[in-house]
Amino acid sequence: MAKEHAVLKCLAKLSSDSPALLPSRSSRASSQQRAAAADLSQIVGRGHQSKRASQASASTVCSELARLNQQLLEANQALVLASMAAQHGFDEAQTARDRQAAFMHLLAHELRAPLAPLRNVVGLLSRVQSGESLPFVRDVIDRQVSHLANLVEDLLDTARLRTGKLSLRIVNADLLEILNASVQTCRPAVALRAQFLTVEMPEMPLPLNADPVRLTQVFSNLLSNASKYTPRGGHIGLTASVQAGELHVSIEDDGIGITPSAIDSVFEPYVQEPHAVRHDDSGLGLGLTLARELVLAHGGRIQVSSAGPGCGTRVDVQLPSAAAATVADQLNDAMNGTAIAAVPE
Repeated sequence: MAKEHAVLKCLAKLSSDSPALLPSRSSRASSQQRAAAADLSQIVGRGHQSKRASQASASTVCSELARLNQQLLEANQALVLASMAAQHGFDEAQTARDRQAAFMHLLAHELRAPLAPLRNVVGLLSRVQSGESLPFVRDVIDRQVSHLANLVEDLLDTARLRTGKLSLRIVNADLLEILNASVQTCRPAVALRAQFLTVEMPEMPLPLNADPVRLTQVFSNLLSNASKYTPRGGHIGLTASVQAGELHVSIEDDGIGITPSAIDSVFEPYVQEPHAVRHDDSGLGLGLTLARELVLAHGGRIQVSSAGPGCGTRVDVQLPSAAAATVADQLNDAMNGTAIAAVPE
């Protein structure tokens, strides 16, 4: 740019320094100056255009480099996320494999356990001389066969849940009847451990649309778990009520409790906390899994809480009521006649 200004100044100086030239020579010089100035102007114009083109080209290159750099950053981020997801998937697969191995060991143990008593009573039958031992033999066979049947049924139910083939037979039901049936199912186990079972329910129907057999299975499992993990002479409480238009059932015990790290996995199939296994290692760890899936299938919710080992456990189940408004209106009067039962007396 400085050179261009210098050339123009030189031309101007030459023009001013030659006034004495002859007219013809002056005219020719003037024409030459104008032609030189025009040529110089074109050169300067082309220089400006070249400079603008260079600037535009540089800007385009910078934009392209920025775009490529951003793509590289995004690709690196995607690679990191994919690596983390792959590691997470590997860890989950390893955990699932470990659980499957532990479950197979547990299943073999549970299926073998009833066989020893059955084998013993078969041998006893061959030595029975009279019918005095037959009631004992019959009870042993009945108890162990029932245990085997329950194990197989739990396995089948779990398989049906995973494949979406578990069907519910929904009818108009009464939650009180379901809970009473569950309590009667668990009374022998509670009495055997000399535990105290307190039942608190309103003396009025608690209507809901449900499969009574499956809900009885749910609450029987929950009560059985409470009894199983509560020491001899412990206390178990069952309470039914209506809250915010929903049917609420709470089962609480003063048993061994649950460690905080195990709370999130209590509903996982085949998972048994070491703290619980040390207290009682029977069962396949499917009871809470089935309870959760069946409650969810009824449009309800289930939560487990515990303050820690030795502090007991509480299970809360919420189910939609078929006549929530009517039940809520009558509840205050009905609770005046609350029925409480304890086992053993």
